[in-house]
Amino acid sequence: MAIDICLAGATGWVGCSLVKAICGEQDLNLVGAVSRTHAGKRLDDVIMETSSDVSISGSVKEAFIQKCDVLVDYTKPDVVKSNVLEAIQNGIHVVIGTSGLSDEDFVQINEQAIKHQVGVLAAEQYSYNALPS
Repeated sequence: MAIDICLAGATGWVGCSLVKAICGEQDLNLVGAVSRTHAGKRLDDVIMETSSDVSISGSVKEAFIQKCDVLVDYTKPDVVKSNVLEAIQNGIHVVIGTSGLSDEDFVQINEQAIKHQVGVLAAEQYSYNALPS
């Protein structure tokens, strides 16, 4: 059984690579994509070398019209928390790749995840801080 995934930040730098990786796996289905700048377009019209006919939504709330099992969020610090809480409230598991959440944000996310019995994995990326200046 394949896992249905919605990807927030689908047309960003990391998101484009994730789209290609998800579409290349037999046990993963990309069923939703979120990008405020490309909302209303088809994913394969925006990201070359992919064969996904998924329509890009402008928000996760809009994307969740299509049922999914997991939200993968690679957006920006100013929207990640609201995206994650929206997913949790809809019973959707979450993988957070966006950095910028505070300890207080994680406490609230954890409380909501426990309440709604969903899993949340925070795997923030710090590659831009990897090398000393």
